[in-house]
Amino acid sequence: MRASRIAAAISAAVLLLFYTFITPISVNTDVHAEEVSDSIQLPGWVPQSYQAACQFFNLHGGTYIQDGLLCVTFCENYSPSDDAAKAEYNIFVSEGVMDEVFHEQYQIDSNMDIEIFVYKPVSTGSFKTSLTGSSVDTLTDLDGNTYIPSYEFFVDDMLNITETDLYAKLPDCITEFEEFSKEHDTVSVIDDKLVFCLSKQTGLFSEWHEGCCSENMRQTAKWSCTSKTQFAGFFPGPRPMADIVVYEAVSEGPVYVRWDVVDIYHNDDIHCGYAAAYQDISFKTPSLSKGDARIKITDYETGEPVIIDEDTGFSIHRRTSVTDASTLIAPISSNPYIIPDLCKPSAGFQSDTQTKETIPLIADALGFKLVMPDTYDIPKDEFGVELKNAYVTITLVNGEAYDIEYRVSAKLSGDVNGDSEFNTADLVTLQKWLLGKPDTVLKNWKSADFCNDNVIDSFDLCLMRKALIIAQQEPPITLFVLDKSRTYNTEKGVEEQRIITCLDNTDLEEKEDILSLTQRISDNIDKYENMKLRRLDFSIADYGEDVLYLVYRKPDQEPDRMVICTYGESCSWLEDKDVQDLVILLIENGYFAEESYALAFKEAQ
Repeated sequence: MRASRIAAAISAAVLLLFYTFITPISVNTDVHAEEVSDSIQLPGWVPQSYQAACQFFNLHGGTYIQDGLLCVTFCENYSPSDDAAKAEYNIFVSEGVMDEVFHEQYQIDSNMDIEIFVYKPVSTGSFKTSLTGSSVDTLTDLDGNTYIPSYEFFVDDMLNITETDLYAKLPDCITEFEEFSKEHDTVSVIDDKLVFCLSKQTGLFSEWHEGCCSENMRQTAKWSCTSKTQFAGFFPGPRPMADIVVYEAVSEGPVYVRWDVVDIYHNDDIHCGYAAAYQDISFKTPSLSKGDARIKITDYETGEPVIIDEDTGFSIHRRTSVTDASTLIAPISSNPYIIPDLCKPSAGFQSDTQTKETIPLIADALGFKLVMPDTYDIPKDEFGVELKNAYVTITLVNGEAYDIEYRVSAKLSGDVNGDSEFNTADLVTLQKWLLGKPDTVLKNWKSADFCNDNVIDSFDLCLMRKALIIAQQEPPITLFVLDKSRTYNTEKGVEEQRIITCLDNTDLEEKEDILSLTQRISDNIDKYENMKLRRLDFSIADYGEDVLYLVYRKPDQEPDRMVICTYGESCSWLEDKDVQDLVILLIENGYFAEESYALAFKEAQ
């Protein structure tokens, strides 16, 4: 905490051991107020109502020093699942240094109290105050985090009060949090601690996760600075993140701690990351210099680093529509590979004294892209659609450099003899090469690395034989994809669930009318690519939307898909009779929507 100090989330057991000289004062939650001492006139800033106490805490946090007085504010948001445990709690204070001159407890309901203490210094020395409950799980903040604050102060010979704990420099309320995040960004070093300021709004379907913490570091505190309101435990609408996480070193060694913004349902889907990385626990030497970018290239399927040398063919270019030698920034000759001064800072927010320079954490803003050899490609899903969200992860390191990980897929064509075909000749060539036959050359050895371990051996030969058998078979063709999405109100808020259903020619082998219409549409696919969906004048009572895709393949191209119909809260389809007849046939056969809806679609033709 800055001018007004901070609450630290420390377990009650540790406090009791640490403050053996502190005298407990039992406080019953039914007691509303205590008398104000006649010896002092309280200033007007001391809050006199629950609403005023909320506003006071949001502005000043847990502690406030003014007019020679110390004000300590405790916010207790009890767990509603434990009625017995919330009946009583304890305030612990040290004796002889401060006199309590005011104590008021404001209660909005049975789940939340705000308690105000005002102290006057009477002698030189140290002063400590803390809040504990019968269980560390019974006192929580609005996010459900354990809230066990403790504060430490020193009174000098002139009876001036100074907060002396580490948290004097850290925020514990929304006003201080906003000021702190502007000054220190997401990652900072405060004394001998690493501090993460998790202020990014993550939205309904993403959240913060601790991505990595080196063994020589440990998390010592975590709390929320979210605004306290007159509605205890309730905050209307999505709330912005306002969390502080503190780490300290426990042993020597390089330091690496990372927090990621991830998808709620797929925690491996990282939107972006923020890391602290230093050479040792002194936090004096960053692992990357300002503006540097460390490029890492890994295999999408295995997560293992791709073996790279000067001839592999990976390179970083300026982002343009055409990539050639004039756009080359640097060839990637090792993995990882550091490019100095690749990330240029840009002007950030304005402060009263300076313009802060920041590096934007947006992939398109980086101004460069990875160019890869023909033997690698961007990962694709089963329908040939590029997985661009899974292709690259950008982590901002110490607020001044980048860790960029590209995940690529090897094109395991099996064409080791270089004749642009995968057939029995490739299998024979690999077998001869493994037996050491003279004059046997693998013109494209990576195409035979079916184990994806950068080693060519008999295991790859077995997998190549299996792949060749599969390649020579007539594969089933996926004709339709049904994407069904629904929204539900859950304990976590509004959540979306999706179900993907695929229909291929084996599912429809007896449906000649559907197959023939599908073939006719596929043969004339060019005429549909720019055709817009026509919205129908009816809807189907639902809390989601079903989307029907037609999967098609153009000559010498990967499969692609095209939306031909939607239904749910709104209904639409392509303005084409063949497509509409096909949709009605699918509905009548129970593949898309319920059969009873077929009449509504027929009347819309």
